Order: sequence, then C-alpha cells, then structure tokens
Amino acid sequence: MGNTRIVYSTTIPSYGTPEYTLEAVMDYFPYGKILREFIKTSEKYVTTRHERDTETGLDYRGARFYDSDVARFLSLDPHAVKYPNLSDYCYVFNNPLAFVDPDGKDGIRIINPETKTITIKAIYYVQSENATFTNITTGGDVKIKGYSDKQIRKMNEKTNKTLNNKLKSNTVTQGEFKGYTVKFDLEFRAGGTPNETTHKAANEKYNGTNIGNSIVRRSKADLKYFKDRSIVNPDGTTSDIGGVTGSNKRGIVMNTKKDTFKNRLHEIFHTLGFTHPSNIGGKQGIMKYPPKNPSQTDINQLANDNFLPTEVNQ
Repeated sequence: MGNTRIVYSTTIPSYGTPEYTLEAVMDYFPYGKILREFIKTSEKYVTTRHERDTETGLDYRGARFYDSDVARFLSLDPHAVKYPNLSDYCYVFNNPLAFVDPDGKDGIRIINPETKTITIKAIYYVQSENATFTNITTGGDVKIKGYSDKQIRKMNEKTNKTLNNKLKSNTVTQGEFKGYTVKFDLEFRAGGTPNETTHKAANEKYNGTNIGNSIVRRSKADLKYFKDRSIVNPDGTTSDIGGVTGSNKRGIVMNTKKDTFKNRLHEIFHTLGFTHPSNIGGKQGIMKYPPKNPSQTDINQLANDNFLPTEVNQ
C-alpha cells in the first residue's frame, strides 16, 4: 500500500560500524488512520507516501484533502460523473486493500476510454547474477546461475509478443469494459542478486503506484516447496511445481528444473491477481497445469477484476 512503517537515521563514525537511531514506527488501519505509533521526529509522509498535515491530521492528495479518521475526502471527486454509484467523497471505491489513490482523482490498470484499450503494465527485475544458497537437505551450498542478458532480452520479446499477438483474442467480451482490447506492457530488467532484485522492485513506481516485481531462481533441492509438493490437475494427473509467487504478489521464485516460458508466464499472472486453489491446477488457460496461453476467461478477468490498481487516461 506504500505506507511509511519505519523511519530511522544513520550515523557513520570514522571507525566502527554504523549506528542507527529509530525515529518513528507506525501501524495503520486499512483506510490510513494510525493504529499505533512511536514518533520522535516530524515525519509528514505517512499513508501511501502522501503528506499529512501535522496540525489538522489531513492528507494532501493533490486534487483534494483526505481525512483518514472518517475515510472520506473533504471535497467532491473531480471525476465523480464517472462513478454515479459511489459517494463523491469515498476513498478508492471503498476498497483500500485493492486500490491506491495517487492524486485524489481516480483509483490506478491503464484504461483509455477513447481508444478502448486496457494496458497491463508491470516491471520485473530478474536475477542476473549468480547466487549461493544453503541446501535444505544436506546443509551444503547450492550455486544458482542468474539469467543471462540474452535470456532477459528474450523475456521482453517473447512475453509481450505472445500476449499481444498470439492469443486467440485480446478483446473483452463481458463486463464493464466489453469491447475493449487488453494490451500488455511488461518489462524485464537485469536486477543483479536476489536481494537487489527485491530492493529494486520495491522502489519501482508508476505515477506513485508500485508496479515492481522480482524473478529469481532456486533449485528443486534447495527450496522445500518444490521438493515436497506437486500440482494436482482436474483429470487426476500431477505436475511438478514450476515456480511460486510470494503472498505479497511481488516475488516470483522459479524452480530451475522447470523454468519454462509457460511456467514463468503462469507465475507472472499470479502477480496480476490470478489464483487457483492450493495445489490444484486450473481447468483452462494460464492457470492450468501445465499452463496454456491465457484464455478468453483470463482476458475478461484482467479487464474486470479489481486486483490491479487502476488509472484512467483522459
């Protein structure tokens, strides 16, 4: 959600280790009201990294002021005509866990009513340097190669080409955006070590909204999830796990021995809000195991699901 949780200062002495001083710790209710806090400094940027006025307690959202105590804006939504079913003062469609509001106007998917397109945009920082992990079974070291420049280049070319040009249909056939075309703008960048990919992903913003993800490799022997589990398909057959996406939807870990294009695409769609029952493959499309190309149902879900933050281009 982009909330400031911890603030600390660092002092680096002429010799010895750096010293850290805790300045602030804050926990929040979903709509931004502070649940509990420890503050020694005048930290102004709190909920979703917006400035909070220290005298009034209001957040400045660019277009208008927001009161987290009552979960309402204090003036009319300048785009209220687009949402006749909602209060002109409500915050992020009354769903703060699925949406963010960078400027007090809209929630954030890139929807263009003029061209009738929905662009799915995300950036993935890919492990590009070798890493060493501890084998959970033997306790020894396991060395995992990072993705090469050539592999990352192919990710950029093949992923967008497949999703934009090779699906049976990218046209939405039901819901509010029926008739719109879904386009994909997924970018893959060399991220360095696994820790560096995570750090870079956490700081990747688009108009104030985090769109960063990470992709790293772990071997089958090194990650217990791959060693102990398999996917059960609807027809009763089983498939080895190709990868796993963290619960925060920002960390993809691929099984080195099953790191195929379709398995990777399957995990990418998890970062876009797709789920399936635990250890059970879907019946069709990208959630099936082994995965297929995204189906019409998948395209409709991308267009109408509220998982992705949404931005409307005027």
